[in-house]
Formats: sequence, structure tokens, C-alpha cells
Amino acid sequence: MAIFSLASAANLSASELAVSVVLWDQGGRPARGGSDPARYVIGSLSIGGRSQHFTFDAGNPEQPILLAESCKGCSSGCPSTVPQCSSGDFCWPSHSGDYAPKSSYKSAGGCPSGVKEAGTLDGVAVCTQCFGGSSHSRFYTMAQADVSIAGTTVKNLEFGALVRVAPAIDRVWSNVGVGYKSAFMAQIGASSVLFHLRASGGSEVIFNPSPNRYQNAPRASFDVEGNRVHTVKEMRVGKNSVQMSSTTFHMDTGDAGIGIASSSDLSRLNAAAKGYTSSTAPPLIVMFNGVPVTVPGSTWVIGSGRTVFFQYHKNVLGLPFLSSVDVVFDDNAKVVYFPGGSPASSSSNLTIV
Repeated sequence: MAIFSLASAANLSASELAVSVVLWDQGGRPARGGSDPARYVIGSLSIGGRSQHFTFDAGNPEQPILLAESCKGCSSGCPSTVPQCSSGDFCWPSHSGDYAPKSSYKSAGGCPSGVKEAGTLDGVAVCTQCFGGSSHSRFYTMAQADVSIAGTTVKNLEFGALVRVAPAIDRVWSNVGVGYKSAFMAQIGASSVLFHLRASGGSEVIFNPSPNRYQNAPRASFDVEGNRVHTVKEMRVGKNSVQMSSTTFHMDTGDAGIGIASSSDLSRLNAAAKGYTSSTAPPLIVMFNGVPVTVPGSTWVIGSGRTVFFQYHKNVLGLPFLSSVDVVFDDNAKVVYFPGGSPASSSSNLTIV
């Protein structure tokens, strides 16, 4: 087993770290696709000899948040101060053994810069992050521990020891952020990450992938506004071109669909699916500054006229997109690569809708 400390993390930048993952649906079962869409990208790690599952989260550029032994769930939404949950149950009742033993980690001080403070619990400062448009939140104390992942031991990894969640939902809560230059990526010396995600199996998240995997692939630049943001001005369905009125998009491994902020954009995209089923729908072509990326018809149409698009507070390309093509983020260059995707169809004779 490879072992490295934060002082030697730069050594990892010369080699790949490949983490095997599986795609789970909303209910915590292996996703089958179609009407059973993927919702989470699940990996596993070990702290103090005890394993726990976690979700890789491209929407989180902050520190990893991992279940602690004392974690409880109560309250709702995103309260400003940590809920006490004096009578609450363990955060993930169906996986009651998934936690870091209290004896396996040590305190690592207060909340990092840019992370909200949420009062104290048992005299210890608590930090919080709010997710999903204020639908749920995590409360944690900063901690350090030796963490084993994919045959590698990371010495003194700094993370959030999850002590409270809101609301009390039986779901995976541990979250390893892989957003732009995330704390986890910084601690393992990774400046790039490749997502190879397929419901059929063989999925991996690869840190510092070899350039041979992607250097000749289609690519587009991205901006940073807290996290990676991408410009998508157009989506194509067959001969129809949907010109997006809202063009700023995020990519997130924690969404089972494709979120659309503009109701008019959403209406036109759903209208493009009229008359199609998952077996007859043409591909959806997502245009990144002129770079076409293909989502198969059977992926974006999930029933007769039903699609993966949904109304959301921001534009988000979720797992239907990220499982259609390999995606590589090079955070130093601020470039996203799309290796291994299906070629896009001809763009001639398009009708703007």
C-alpha cells in the first residue's frame, strides 16, 4: 500500500490515482439507467480500520466531509446554527457501521476560510455547508486522520467530521469534494481529474490522469466563480437548435438530471422531445463554445416525451451528461476535455426553436 503525507503530496502529481466507483440511484441501489437514473458517484475509504461509503461531488470545491461516529440527523433545510439532535438517530441508519471511530481522528481547529461557522456542539466549533438549493445541509468539526483510499494511505488528511445533518434522511452523507481545486485534490497533490462514469460498470475517478488519455480530445475553456462554470449557448435535437437564454452551466456528479434555470429554455427543450421515446429519440448535442458533446437519445429521453430536464435554481449538467462521455478537468489550465464521446451529427439545415 502506498503511503504519502501532505508534505509529499506533490509526488502524486507525477502518477495517477484511480478510484473505482459505482453509480447509485436515489434509493442507494446500483443504478440501471433509464427510469432508474444514477444519483450518486460512490467510492469507499477507510479511517481507523473502518470503511465508509462516500459520494464524489464535483459541485463541492471545499473540504471532504466524512461521517463521524456521533453523527445524528434532525431539523430541516439549512439552519444557521448546528441542530442539537439530542434524541436523533444515526445519520445513515441503513449503514450504521459507516463512520470514522472517535478515537481515529484528532481535532484540526476552526472552520476554513470561506466556510460558514454554525456555533458549537459539546464545546467544539462547528462548520456548515448548504446543498441542493437549501434542501439539505451538513454540520461538521474540522479533523485530521490517516485515510486509506484505493490502496493509498493519505497521512493526516484534513476533513470535516460530520456530526449533524438536516434533514434526517437515510442516504449517503459522506462527501468528497472534487470541485475546482478542492481541498481534497490539493491535499493529494492533484490538479486534474478524469470522470469515467457508466451505469453498466467499470466506473473510475482518476486523479492526475495521464495526458495520453485526453490530450487530443475535444476541449473547451471554463471560468471559475467559486467552482467551475461553463458556457453553453445552444443544445441541438435532430435538426432543431435550442438557443439558450441562460448560458452559464455547472457540472455536478450529484444530480440525477439536467437542471435548467430558465422556464422558457426548459419548455423548449422538453418540447423537442415530443413524439419521441427513449428508443427513438435522436442524440442531444450540448455545445460548449462551439465544441459539440453528444448525449445519447436513450439517456436524455426516459419515456414517451419525458426527459431528464428539470426546473432548478441554476443550470446543471448532472449524471445523464457526465455518464455519456468521459470528462477531464484540468484546473491549472481551466480547460475541460471530452475524450471518448460519440461524434456529433452534421450541423447543417438547423431550425432554431
